[in-house]
Amino acid sequence: MDKALYPSNQKNYYLSVLKNPIGISLPVNPRWPETYKGVIRKFNSSQQNEPVSLASIMQFIEDARQKTQTGEISLSTLKVKIFALKKAVQETLNSQSRKLELAVILQEIDQIKVPHQKNVKMLEALNLNQLQELVNHVQPHYKPVIMFLINTGARIQSALDLKLVDCAKKTDSKIIYCNTSNPSKGYTISSSLFELILKTYASKIWLFETKSGKPLDRYSVYRALQRAANLLGWVDEEGKSLVNPNLLRYSYLAYYDRQKNSANNDLIEPVKLN
Repeated sequence: MDKALYPSNQKNYYLSVLKNPIGISLPVNPRWPETYKGVIRKFNSSQQNEPVSLASIMQFIEDARQKTQTGEISLSTLKVKIFALKKAVQETLNSQSRKLELAVILQEIDQIKVPHQKNVKMLEALNLNQLQELVNHVQPHYKPVIMFLINTGARIQSALDLKLVDCAKKTDSKIIYCNTSNPSKGYTISSSLFELILKTYASKIWLFETKSGKPLDRYSVYRALQRAANLLGWVDEEGKSLVNPNLLRYSYLAYYDRQKNSANNDLIEPVKLN
């Protein structure tokens, strides 16, 4: 933190920020993932009509940290809570007049170090609960393509190479069959997932299309997965993501026979985009 940002009476200013109200409650942005909105709603409820302050935020985080010690919540959940609180504080103090106050609060929150989960390893596959948790933390724009990879076991480039003309309904109207250049291969998804894809990308040529009319770039999908993994704390000791598209493919192969036993059922159901 640049000390020049602080007034000359730095200690007194810090103490005032610690006690002074930030607001009546923290805002819940409707565009946030449901996970973040849930954290902020729970925080606001815990305030019992008391004004929000840095002290109350730090106490909420400390209570959550203690729950990691007892195993009630995971370290990844603690990280999500901290991240959501930071976003809410930034929205509340998003004005030039409260810039110093915001700087102090974010500095205090950033000093909280959450260790990486030592039990997180590069698994051969994620279970269904882990897959759903991953989808819940992916940016809304990338949720449909991630769900497609999970539900088909497709290689990422094969999925991004698909065109709208490659996809058609089978006899059962709930099934969409997406063929590839190889007639012996193809992918089946539910019509609800297909509709979610069309709604999200408004594609004209490619199934997963950018606003410029080009197919999605696979590296942007990689980054979306890595960001979700970071939020969940699914990283190694060096902070590198343990999740990649190949892991989704292995997960599909591991659970297909047991879970996707009905042709019109997705492993991961389409979720409402926020």
